Amino acid sequence: MQYTGRVLVGFWFDKLQLETEIREKLERKRAEGRLPHQRVERLVQAYGQPVPLAREASVFLEYKQRLQLTCPEILDQTYRFEGRRGCPDEDLESKNPKRYGLFLAATVSPEEIDAGLDGIEDGCPLACTPRREAVARSVFLLSKAADDGQEKEEECLRFGEEFYLQLAHASERLYLRSEPPLLDGRFGPRDHNPLRLSVSRDCYAKWRAAHSNPRRRFETDRQPVPACIRLVIQHVMTGQCLAAEDLVWHRSLLGFECGASVHTYSDVHRDEGPECIWSFVPSSKYESPDRECTNVA
Repeated sequence: MQYTGRVLVGFWFDKLQLETEIREKLERKRAEGRLPHQRVERLVQAYGQPVPLAREASVFLEYKQRLQLTCPEILDQTYRFEGRRGCPDEDLESKNPKRYGLFLAATVSPEEIDAGLDGIEDGCPLACTPRREAVARSVFLLSKAADDGQEKEEECLRFGEEFYLQLAHASERLYLRSEPPLLDGRFGPRDHNPLRLSVSRDCYAKWRAAHSNPRRRFETDRQPVPACIRLVIQHVMTGQCLAAEDLVWHRSLLGFECGASVHTYSDVHRDEGPECIWSFVPSSKYESPDRECTNVA
């Protein structure tokens, strides 16, 4: 079948117009910052913006004090994933010495990137990352959960006292919150209660600190919480503990991370396991007298 020159020119003209429209649409998206790589750059910048911590930490934890939340007894296993590209016969553990300590931080999922997320917003999930830098996604504030909600100057956090964990650097006030999902809801890692950032300052956002040793909880109740001590963070509404899911690792836009949820891991003596042991780190250079907390700088 043969076509006349007029028909061929018509097809070429339509194709040229289509390419022009696609190019103009691409230019508009670039000018508005809606291209995928531009959104990814904004997310990385928003989540990784440095947030300075105090140079000298106080003896006890205080309200409105910037701090990081670390799980000091969980092993950083990222070397196992990064070493897969090397020689399969090399000893990864000897090349990469064991390093303990994961930090609770906000993260981003592929679904949220596709939905056009531009920063740390309401509903962002949380994970545990081995990255120790004090940045916007991993620095929190202690906020009092009493009826008046007013913290006095240099007021200390006490064991057994209810408090909120607020993200220190965000466009709006976001609190660490866990609400048990419905049957058709979204569960956390290993089908445990999920953990998210929320603008809701309600009963599901309340937490309580307890000594890591159950036999010392009675004597330490209502006592000031020392900085960098090992402790358990209990969810007030469910009674479960904040936990690092070190068996569930994944790679996100921000690097290798493991899951975080609200679930109590316990041993045969009903003591909380290492997944539920946490420490508040109020300074970039701090070491407690009992050496329970190492320098995170």
